[in-house]
Amino acid sequence: MPKKTHTLLVLATILGSTEASVITIRSGSLEEADVLVQAIDLPSAFVVTSAGWVGGMVVLGSRNGKIAAYNPDAGREEQVVAVDGNFKCHDAITSVTRVPEDFEAPSQFVVTARDGTYAIILLCVDPLDEDGLVLFKLVHQTSLPFGPMIEGASFRGASLILYGFRSKTFIVWDETEQLELCRVDCGGVHRSYVYYLPKSGGTYFAYTKASKLHIHEQYRPSHELLKAGGHGREIKCCAVSANQRFIATAAEDTNIRIWGYGDHGEALPDKLQCYGTLRKHTAGVQHLQWTITPDGSNYLFSGGGCEEFHVWEILEIPGFGLGTVCEATLDDLSEDRDLRIMGFHVNAMSNPIEVNMAKTESMYLIVIAFSDSTIRAYWYTKSEGFKKFGYGRYTSSCITQIKLLISPEGESKILTASTDGHLALWSMGDDSEADVDDDDEVVEFSVTKRIKVHQSAILSLDTLPIGPDGFLIATGGDDNAVSLTYLSTDKFTLRLTVPSAHAAAVSGLSFIAHSHDSEDKTGIFRFCTVGGDQKVKNWEFKAVVELDQGEFKVRELIWQEPGVGDKTTTNVPDAAGLAGFDAPMGDAPQDVPASEETSLPSSIPQKRVLEDDHLPTVSSPLNPDFNKTPKDEAPAAKERAARAKKESFKKREAKGPAAPEVKASPEPTGPAKQRKTSDVLAPLRYKLAPPRLADFEPPQGPVFTPSHTIKGPDGAPIQFYEASDYASNKKNYRYTHCIADPEFPSSLFYRQSETEPYTPRLNFEDQASHMFVDPAGRHVSTDKGFRMAKANVCVREGRYYWECKITSGIPKQGETSEGHVRVGWARREATLESMCGFDAYSYGIRDVSGQKVHLSRPTAFFPPGENIEVGDVVGLEINLPSLSLHSKVVEGRYNPAVDLEDDEPQHAEVTDVIRDRVPIRFKSHLYFEQIDYLPVKELEDLMNPAPTGTPGSGSSSQKPSATHPVPAMRTLPNSSIKIYKNGVYMGEAFKDLMAFLPPASLPQAQVGAREGLDDGMLGYYPAVSVFRGGAAEINLGPDFWFPPPGSDQDDDEVDMVGSDQQAASKGSKAKPVSDRYDDQIVEDIVYDIIDEVDFWMQDGFVVLNQARDTATTHPTASNGNGEPGENIIPHGEIKELVQDEE
Repeated sequence: MPKKTHTLLVLATILGSTEASVITIRSGSLEEADVLVQAIDLPSAFVVTSAGWVGGMVVLGSRNGKIAAYNPDAGREEQVVAVDGNFKCHDAITSVTRVPEDFEAPSQFVVTARDGTYAIILLCVDPLDEDGLVLFKLVHQTSLPFGPMIEGASFRGASLILYGFRSKTFIVWDETEQLELCRVDCGGVHRSYVYYLPKSGGTYFAYTKASKLHIHEQYRPSHELLKAGGHGREIKCCAVSANQRFIATAAEDTNIRIWGYGDHGEALPDKLQCYGTLRKHTAGVQHLQWTITPDGSNYLFSGGGCEEFHVWEILEIPGFGLGTVCEATLDDLSEDRDLRIMGFHVNAMSNPIEVNMAKTESMYLIVIAFSDSTIRAYWYTKSEGFKKFGYGRYTSSCITQIKLLISPEGESKILTASTDGHLALWSMGDDSEADVDDDDEVVEFSVTKRIKVHQSAILSLDTLPIGPDGFLIATGGDDNAVSLTYLSTDKFTLRLTVPSAHAAAVSGLSFIAHSHDSEDKTGIFRFCTVGGDQKVKNWEFKAVVELDQGEFKVRELIWQEPGVGDKTTTNVPDAAGLAGFDAPMGDAPQDVPASEETSLPSSIPQKRVLEDDHLPTVSSPLNPDFNKTPKDEAPAAKERAARAKKESFKKREAKGPAAPEVKASPEPTGPAKQRKTSDVLAPLRYKLAPPRLADFEPPQGPVFTPSHTIKGPDGAPIQFYEASDYASNKKNYRYTHCIADPEFPSSLFYRQSETEPYTPRLNFEDQASHMFVDPAGRHVSTDKGFRMAKANVCVREGRYYWECKITSGIPKQGETSEGHVRVGWARREATLESMCGFDAYSYGIRDVSGQKVHLSRPTAFFPPGENIEVGDVVGLEINLPSLSLHSKVVEGRYNPAVDLEDDEPQHAEVTDVIRDRVPIRFKSHLYFEQIDYLPVKELEDLMNPAPTGTPGSGSSSQKPSATHPVPAMRTLPNSSIKIYKNGVYMGEAFKDLMAFLPPASLPQAQVGAREGLDDGMLGYYPAVSVFRGGAAEINLGPDFWFPPPGSDQDDDEVDMVGSDQQAASKGSKAKPVSDRYDDQIVEDIVYDIIDEVDFWMQDGFVVLNQARDTATTHPTASNGNGEPGENIIPHGEIKELVQDEE
């Protein structure tokens, strides 16, 4: 019987030597060994750190991460090997371990390195090379959860075991089971150690520490796994592979995990199995997408923070499972590399004839949206990598979603969604111009069409091709709505909207199934949504198609009646997205024959033309409560007319070209009515509890507590009171009184109201703390430092006048001073805890020397030695241009050469007034709470301007003007403030006042705040500031102490015109501010009615809230304390406001 021969290979190297020795020992024992020594030449600067025998070759690893291969039978020279370019190692290779033969993976070996990674490499021969070129093909490389000192690898059964060091700890890791087996605190890698992994189980680790030998023996893992975890932070996205076998998830922990749920066609298991973790991103991952290669492999594309975009090749390795290789990384980065990839879309150009864009097969067209509102497009091939194809820039709004719309017959487009609620269609240029000679040309994309589909940010989007060049676009928004839009060629023609599809933002959306009826020329489409309310809902609609002159068109979109339950509660809190996959989860719709379901009609093609049709989970009702129609339902829906208001150029531009009539759907809780709607802005809407009976009573003003009395200039006593029990405008919120009114059911019963006295006066809610007033709202004083109080009337355009009498301040000759007073005009943003003229938002006149004050800079104005003393009456006249000219200024359309005079009639063009507000309770009062406008940085910097030439000062160093590049720094032409003292004209104190219409005024940046909206109360308010005993009385008209020039009260006996004053022109007389008060009340009523009608039309022209009849016809609906009774179903009480006492 022949002896069994063993072969032992030993590699011997000397540090610094350029050669190594391969010692081969063959025999059954050492006494009869046949020893063969062969010398091999090492590459230059190649320091051997590891070696292995793979496929009849010696594979060496070096200190600098390089690999060399030798065939001992071919001589001492290095074998020419083509190493896969994707294999990158940045530190020493510590081991080369051959994969066991029973793995059915011959000629594969594992490489570990001290950069924290390991790789699986396949040794093969290039079949196309005549000389038999050896290839090292990378099939898997990834980082490990410990390291970076990965010291070696071995196999125990079917498991790949790796070991190494993390800081001072030695760790043994089961990569197959993703489980830590052993952990020893040994002091780190810089010591002598030996590690042994028995086949039977357990681990042995011996090491030296502090001149002592330590031996660690362990037979079971360091800890027992109770439940396998997932990601360490919130999951941002998920994607299902094209072959329906794998699910990829990505999170803010920078990791990507690939999961399996069984073979296609099997029932879904109870839990997912993690096949691998991809660790290459350094910031949170935002988006994932799978594609399939022509040879059947999977590509996974990932993008996230720091502009990181990777292409992963996912392979199935026999015996291992999945192999992952980062094939390419986008290197076209911005200078700071701080942008976030908001989304991307990849289209495989495998059929150039169909697409008419790609130049070669296996080419991918990638479009990426970045957080700076830009988009870029790239061609990608494995051999050439990324090649920039085009770019484009959107408005200041951030792009949240992006899709490629590939049209076989027409020009392909890019579709984006953004935080301004718009869908935008981008032109990618003429494809015929993409000549071979113009490969380096970068096309500039441009927006061709826009449509407003949501009131705020669009968070989710999916598309479905329908017809040769049409697309259905489903979107979900931060406004809790779901919208469906039809894009025909390059026009948005139809739109449907569900205003309150979810109780929170709609964060995920996906088309899941569709069918067709050839006879009726209709198609049934279904898509699924998920929201922050943890509800997963199915939606169903019907598309009616027609052929118009040989062209395919969708004539109508109709929401379908619900079927079985369509609402499921998910255990995922704050769901970030949704992905659909094909699985046998239900039956086809009963009304569609199975043969037609799979006939692939050309008129309504499937979303994935090469895959099976999507089957619905269950029949898809719109909402389980949909059939519960209110008894007082209105007649059939009528056409909705747009608000009869002209809109500014900027708003029309933001909406894009006017679209044809579009259809919208009712709320899911309403009847199945259809309506046509215009694309108009509307206030935010809230779901509130029915009002209490006490809410229908007129609102009450503050409680007045007597404080002190002073003697007025005429000797009469003036009683001051301290106001309490009211909500003051502070902490960036504004409060106005409201009342429940049964005539406003669609607005949830609440409308704006006023409290007594119903006159133009000081606004008790719009004054600083520690101020004293009288119940009539005419007198004001304080015992503290400067405090300001504003009137309840604002001036937005035109010429208005008011007066202020000093009742306590600088005394007449020989008397003691009793405080100070400043008067002027102030905007909403002006601080209440200071004086008039403190900042850029107010203009004031100082009682000392009659100085004018703006930006806290007093300037001489009155003649020398003249003060404003007790008993003096100061008249203040403001002149503002029309809102039409004002809009031109803030929107950048003002041309000084053309707009020489403001000759446009007032109210010729009025911007839409949108009041985002919610009713709240404060003690026994009801208020509307809304986010107030705040000072902007540019105007705050005016108080402390940077020195001339300061780097980075930019446009803020320019003086305010009507054409300033910053909207907040623009001034109003032909605007001024004139001052009178006791009927005598003192001069023009200020001119070119600061503009106040948005975007010159901005709300506080927070959830619910929408920029660019005018709430109708932006303007200049009469304002008084008092200091330590100073007191004043305001007179807003119409009965003035000293009427303004040209007014109806003015007569020949009172000379109010100074020697340097021009007479008032005819038709431009100064009106009393009290006239503006009457206009303001009318405007509030009109705006309330408009909001009510708007909400009513959004509800499908029916009153959905039945609490109206309950509140008015059933007194028992509320108990004695005003709490809801048995006839009112509470939906959650409105917020109770708490303000700290000061």
